[in-house]
Amino acid sequence: MGISIGLSRLFWQLREAGLLEESSGRSTVQVLVPQLDADLLDQQLALASQLRHGGINTEAVLDGGKLGKQLRYADRAGIRFVALLGEQEVSDDTVTIKDLCRQDQFTVPRAEVVSALRVELAQPQV
Repeated sequence: MGISIGLSRLFWQLREAGLLEESSGRSTVQVLVPQLDADLLDQQLALASQLRHGGINTEAVLDGGKLGKQLRYADRAGIRFVALLGEQEVSDDTVTIKDLCRQDQFTVPRAEVVSALRVELAQPQV
């Protein structure tokens, strides 16, 4: 597992630095779970696991940074949705979903995040 995490981190940083060419195809990842707070990393990884178990291709950011940079990464990679899990969402047991294609967002109960994303993924991109 350590090698996989290290390689993912390395490739992400190389792409961010512009040292790797982007492939001509878009990412197969459907949802990015950014790291908003290092103290919440365990919960953010649990959310990514929940989405993966629900059949949704999900990438989790292990090395934080500014949210704007993580959103730009998702947009350039062709990842349509970002699942935000910050302090407020943890407190409310919710997840905020940002749709990068439609440039809007909505909040859903954590227990309903997989079904809500399945509905959104079935909708055509605008």
